[in-house]
Amino acid sequence: MKFVKRKPNVYKANTIWTNDYILNQEKRKKFLDTAVTSWNGFVYQGKVAIYYVLQEISNCNYELQLDSIEDFSIINSINRSIISMHQVKAKKSDDFSQYKNAFEKLMDKANFASCQNVYFHLANGISNKPIDDIQALYPPMTIYMYDGLSYCPVDEIDQKIEGAISALMLSRFPDDSSKSSPEYAKKTRRFLDDIITKQLSKIHAIIHANLLNERTAAYTQTIPFSEFINILDLDLNQQELGDEYYFYLIVEDFYRYFQEYCIEYETDLSKEDRKRLNSIIIKFKDFNKYQMTTFFQNITPHRTFNFKTICDYKQNSIDADEIKDTFFYILHQLKNDPHITDKFLLHWVKNINPDETKFYSPTTIDKPQSQLSKVSERIIKNAFDNDLNVMFESDYLITNDMTGPIHIPAIKKENENNHIMKWKNVSLISINQAKEDLDD
Repeated sequence: MKFVKRKPNVYKANTIWTNDYILNQEKRKKFLDTAVTSWNGFVYQGKVAIYYVLQEISNCNYELQLDSIEDFSIINSINRSIISMHQVKAKKSDDFSQYKNAFEKLMDKANFASCQNVYFHLANGISNKPIDDIQALYPPMTIYMYDGLSYCPVDEIDQKIEGAISALMLSRFPDDSSKSSPEYAKKTRRFLDDIITKQLSKIHAIIHANLLNERTAAYTQTIPFSEFINILDLDLNQQELGDEYYFYLIVEDFYRYFQEYCIEYETDLSKEDRKRLNSIIIKFKDFNKYQMTTFFQNITPHRTFNFKTICDYKQNSIDADEIKDTFFYILHQLKNDPHITDKFLLHWVKNINPDETKFYSPTTIDKPQSQLSKVSERIIKNAFDNDLNVMFESDYLITNDMTGPIHIPAIKKENENNHIMKWKNVSLISINQAKEDLDD
């Protein structure tokens, strides 16, 4: 696909800035405040956008704009006017004071853009100030309602989307009951999610190729509603669910778990922490299936990692608690960025002396010390089955609490040339010990 660099349109109605494009560069820069290259918070943000699009899907002349004018906006494809602006906040806090600045900025931006349809989406309800009072303070902002509630939790937005899909299918295909089933809605939602994911990848590719700067790329690259309509009109019953589909589910889970971690630890994450974690996580976005699979195998050496069937996906994929409580926690606690090797392995390097270097790799291992022997056995088995790179390139596998060497089994003489002879003397090490070692 070829991307053509062009100037954004200058509006006559519902204008974002005055007609003098050159003289208002600073206003445009302030107005188009994008974080499109960051994954932090965007999973929920993208899903809220999908939910809203489904409410407006009959407007075929609309387009969805991601993280430019606002977290997402709806644009008229004919005259390029702003139909609506949407701020999305996935925060743990229910205190009004934690949202006050965001309310003020959205109000100012709405007035600057002369836009009356301005919505604030909450993942958590505000407990200490009535919604009507908040809206009165910041006109024309409206707190978006989800079936009578002023918020939609992160772990419920998928259910909301699927409910909206089922309702649409029932109205669009009243004689086809298979399309209004919960299973079909879930499958459709995955395809709609993919539209957002692919759009982000497209924008990232434009920025990476220096075809457009970040703000202009986010502003100009919109998604026509027709793309969503096309998915709704397809017969997805005919779409096979292969390993590509289940791999997609795993990757989606990975980024969702990252967002959940950021929400759960929002009071412990400084602005610098968030920026640093984002810079690490976003490096995985361009990994293909093989690369991402290898990465997952490296951080889960104690688990069988498969995704060829729904059974594999449910039983042998990444574990939410392990990913959040161990892997993301390790990335959070170790303040230096890890290196990514050509084997898709993360590690930190410690130079012991000019002739000796040690490599520390993060894992999702969250088991008590009493299970050291059992975990070691599982790692050895997976290493035999999958040639785990961590056994060739790492000296220490960072865990939550477990510390101790992985005992390599004795090798018979006929197997002396086996790849096991190239394994390092790998040990497990707790996050606290790793911090001490790497901070020296």
